[in-house]
Amino acid sequence: MFLIACKSLLPFSAIAIGIYSFQFMNLFFKMIFSYIFITIVTFTLSIQVIMYMRTLHLTPNNHWVYNISLPIEILFLMSAAYFYLKNTFLQHLSIIALVLFSAVYLSEMFFKNIMSYLNYTDSFKSLLIVVVFCIILYKEFIVLKTFWFCSPVICVSLGLIIYSGCSLPYISLFSYFESNASEKYNLLFRLLNIIPANIMYILFSISFWLIRYDALLKPKYVPKQ
Repeated sequence: MFLIACKSLLPFSAIAIGIYSFQFMNLFFKMIFSYIFITIVTFTLSIQVIMYMRTLHLTPNNHWVYNISLPIEILFLMSAAYFYLKNTFLQHLSIIALVLFSAVYLSEMFFKNIMSYLNYTDSFKSLLIVVVFCIILYKEFIVLKTFWFCSPVICVSLGLIIYSGCSLPYISLFSYFESNASEKYNLLFRLLNIIPANIMYILFSISFWLIRYDALLKPKYVPKQ
């Protein structure tokens, strides 16, 4: 219960720090900030849908909320990657990722429907995020001239890689876990989804704080005359 409460509160903490640092963000971080905002809206709306359906004595189903959010989330994240990856080939990698995602999304939507969770699309989204942000992580390490934990880009990339990478096996086997709900299922959900999500939002908060620190408080080097 504590982990779930943290998952509910930590995104708002990241948003609050993000608002505080927003004026110092470049386009990369503004896209990340927008992604966090969408995850909060999606989570809040999904809870409201469940509560409303229960009042009508209907079987709760909020899958359509997450299905709609999938292309919006990947759009913001790949836009962030596009703005960060200045190299011509790598910059277009984010566009290629969006095209591939759209193909998988539309294909699964065709065979299923909006009310059924598109877990294979979500899995593919997680895989794309891991690949693209590993490239960003590598590129940042190459140009970094300070400790890695002082880089907002590294904090953001690590958060996304940890969350997406850990969630990937759980999302891929979602249908199996849903039909075989048990205490082991709940434990796996906490280990592969909730804990990595909490780590991601903590890293986002650190990243946004570092942006403001770098802009206002970090000592500036003054060359000797």
